[in-house]
Amino acid sequence: MKRSVHGITLIELLVAVAILGILMLVGLPLTSSWIHGAQVSEAKSRLAQGYGLAKALSLRNPTKAQGTTAAASLVVDADNSAMYVCSGAAASCNASAATKVWQTSIATGIAITYQPPTGSAVAMSSLEFSNTGAPSLSATQYTLTKGSQDETVKLR
Repeated sequence: MKRSVHGITLIELLVAVAILGILMLVGLPLTSSWIHGAQVSEAKSRLAQGYGLAKALSLRNPTKAQGTTAAASLVVDADNSAMYVCSGAAASCNASAATKVWQTSIATGIAITYQPPTGSAVAMSSLEFSNTGAPSLSATQYTLTKGSQDETVKLR
């Protein structure tokens, strides 16, 4: 009498595992590139949102700033992991500032730079706005980079 055997053999299992391993080796670099692109895109959106909020706050001018004194500021912290919008000057804007009106996190490893009229790209640390909504930097184009992914945003 013949027995019927159900299941898979060891050879079939090894072939399936080998194929799965090869697919993972090929797909992993593509996955990290996709993740970096998504993180850069999200940071770009948050930078544009913070820029708009800081500009709107400066026009409301809660600190009663006059002339070129900063009415509001957008600050990127030292390790590029968070952004803050505060009323007043950038020097007093941080995670625990009483003048902070908005805060968001950024994926680690994202660099935010701008191109000044002369020289090479500079890392963005802060941007102040006067009571007329004018930014302290003449740069309007910012580049966000992580790994091989980068995106440029024009802020006005």
